[in-house]
Amino acid sequence: MWTTFLPVLYHHAQPQIIQEAVNLALQQYPDNTTIICIIFGYFQDNLDYETCYRLADFISQSRLHTSQWQNLIYAANFFRDYGELDKAEEIYQRIIKNAKFRIRKYGDDIQKEINFAS
Repeated sequence: MWTTFLPVLYHHAQPQIIQEAVNLALQQYPDNTTIICIIFGYFQDNLDYETCYRLADFISQSRLHTSQWQNLIYAANFFRDYGELDKAEEIYQRIIKNAKFRIRKYGDDIQKEINFAS
């Protein structure tokens, strides 16, 4: 339900409702990578620093499918924006390394992800 509701919330809710809904979703699904990625992607600008940091850290430690690597980049960008350059660079380098591996091993066409992370 949250994976459908959160995008609707983003487009139609008042800012004061967002934090309450996000807190409820995180309380119900504290380790759900999909929900955490949706929340971080849509609501990063509406959340407090501690919540964003916790979500970005969770995402950065998750093993995401290549279709979700953009979330890793957003997490790295968060750390970069708050001066944690080493942590951000580590995430960017991991994305590039994994993308190059997938290209070699599976022939995946993920050059876009490599360019984006670079």
